[in-house]
Amino acid sequence: MSKVLMISTDREILNPASVVAKRMATYGEVTDELHIVVCNVGGKSQVIELTDNVWVYSTNAVSRWFYPFGAYRVAQKIVKQIKPTLITCQDPFETGLVGKWLAQKYNISLEIQIHTDITSPYFAKYSLLNQLRLLIAKSVLPQVTQIRVVSQKIKEGIIKKYNLKSDLIYILPIAVNLNPSEEIWISPFKQTILVVARLEAEKNVSLALESLKLLLKTEVDAGLVVVGAGRLEHELKNEARQLGIEDRVVWAGYQADVWPFYRAAKVLLHPAFYEGYGLVLAEAALLGLPIVSTDVGVAREVGATIISSESEIVAQALLEALKSPKASYLQSGLVVALDGYLATLKTKWR
Repeated sequence: MSKVLMISTDREILNPASVVAKRMATYGEVTDELHIVVCNVGGKSQVIELTDNVWVYSTNAVSRWFYPFGAYRVAQKIVKQIKPTLITCQDPFETGLVGKWLAQKYNISLEIQIHTDITSPYFAKYSLLNQLRLLIAKSVLPQVTQIRVVSQKIKEGIIKKYNLKSDLIYILPIAVNLNPSEEIWISPFKQTILVVARLEAEKNVSLALESLKLLLKTEVDAGLVVVGAGRLEHELKNEARQLGIEDRVVWAGYQADVWPFYRAAKVLLHPAFYEGYGLVLAEAALLGLPIVSTDVGVAREVGATIISSESEIVAQALLEALKSPKASYLQSGLVVALDGYLATLKTKWR
């Protein structure tokens, strides 16, 4: 019998109506039992039954600095009750540390998931917390049974950095909807440049604003549409005002269905500092949308125009993409549909 204990920091799982929680519910198809411990701050302890074999548990830590201890406390009780056959952790950092503690104490197989490019120099530069996380990863990764990564680039990077054996690592991209909606968002701009990203520092949306200002000096009739939400929303809107381009930027916020925006765009701009896979890149490539991107995730594999983080270079690349569009494309094996995704998990989690 397969019993999986998952440790995650994605608080959306605690909302049964969320897209993430619904995705977790489908994982119940590949294992007999799935127990998900979610690190969160404050609130009341919760045990949520997503399906008849998928349960979610909150940890209610005092602060995020106590995530590992709260998760360990809750997870240890579950381990004693169900005796899981596998522990899978969302990352090699806080959740991975908890997984390592439990796996060593109770002799359980341990899987670590890596969704972002932790070998990118930008990852360490992003914050002191990330530097600490890399130290944790250095102690966690040598102890694993298997590692799931989302791209070949990440696999090659961690093999080199942590001296890992290739056969410990399997590649499973994020599942992509291969039958997207046909709706088209009505853009107020003649030519729409689209950014789909969380409004966080590592996504570098500020570069998109600076580049748009330069692009508009060429008298191109274009505007920027930003789909996504995050902590920097207020700051970025202020920056757009200071740059004098606020009337050429639409802040669309979080959207559960992004496909209508892809269909309305002339080009996708992806200015992130680092990325693991880049679901946005794969989705845009499914439609053949021209892509201008930093060298992250699967940008090269989908035929994106690769840029640096200099606004002048980005503006020029956008101008060329609007005047002479180059379609992106999907290589075989670069994406996986949900049924294939679940089939791989079923094999790896057994």
